[in-house]
Amino acid sequence: MQLPDDLPSLETPLEMLVACHGRVRKFCDTLQKLSKHLAAHGNTLDAQTAAANVLRYFEVAAPLHHADEEEDLFPALLKASEDRMDASELRHAIQKLTHEHPQLDTMWRQLKPRLHKVQAGDEAHLGDDGLVEQFAHHYALHAQEEETQVYPWAERLLTEKQLAKISASMIKRRQHKK
Repeated sequence: MQLPDDLPSLETPLEMLVACHGRVRKFCDTLQKLSKHLAAHGNTLDAQTAAANVLRYFEVAAPLHHADEEEDLFPALLKASEDRMDASELRHAIQKLTHEHPQLDTMWRQLKPRLHKVQAGDEAHLGDDGLVEQFAHHYALHAQEEETQVYPWAERLLTEKQLAKISASMIKRRQHKK
């Protein structure tokens, strides 16, 4: 799937999920640039804005994305593939990727207070323990694996009716977040 320039509609759930991965990559890149910016220039207004943007994305959009996958897409794929002998790799990938979501969340919870301090102007670094690079690397790899190991199966296995049901659930989830 190709990443669109602008965010697609929730009515096209697979395109929306891929676009979300584009945002994940963008904000992981911003996080890494922010870490370097802080080291070189200190806590500037640009650094505080970048920290606020990263916080907003990973606090609001990322959890919704994980819920879209765990509550809708992955169960639909597991059901659609249960009688397929050729889908064992898909089922393994879903299991692995589902287990990675809490690991990514744990790293995020460690990063979040650091970003809040930068956003508030109280801190001029994100730590030198490699957490920024580890988080960005693992999140980008996770997104890539979903796109290559899971989403193609969704295009092949899920019917328009199933995709519409996923879409409706994604829309409803976002309406409840407002």
